[in-house]
Amino acid sequence: KPGTPAISSLTSSPIAMNADQQLKDLRTFEQTISRTAQNLYSLRRRYLAMLLLLATNFLFWTWRLAQRLRRAASSKGPTATATSSALSAMASMYSSWQVEVWMMWGLLGAFPLVFFFASGTFREAVVEPGMYVGRMNRALKPFNVEFFEDSGRLVRVEPARQLFSL
Repeated sequence: KPGTPAISSLTSSPIAMNADQQLKDLRTFEQTISRTAQNLYSLRRRYLAMLLLLATNFLFWTWRLAQRLRRAASSKGPTATATSSALSAMASMYSSWQVEVWMMWGLLGAFPLVFFFASGTFREAVVEPGMYVGRMNRALKPFNVEFFEDSGRLVRVEPARQLFSL
């Protein structure tokens, strides 16, 4: 545009900041990282508890289904005779109460657990928070800085030595 200075005419030196402001900004960044890591781990614990409840619920409904099927098999007595057709055996196998039990197992036992994984909630709320600090440290590596979870502090580290140079 006419009237705007060219990029080459702008000063190339970065804006000088005083050391106190830089330290303050670094401490704010450190606190933000620490707070974010704590929030993500709290989220992870809550969703792991939810996953435990869903798995327990699934096991309960599976046990209840197996119990009902065993009770039905034992009350029938001996299995159908050889003269029974396969169709009548199949029809007796799936009586209305068995269909109801299977539906209860599917809707109340299996569906919530499958939905937890299929919706991406497991990955988003359990797996990703565990990788936050590792990803943060990989991003900070070019600056020779590392975040330590135990202390919640950013620490300067020695630069990594290159094994091979071209």
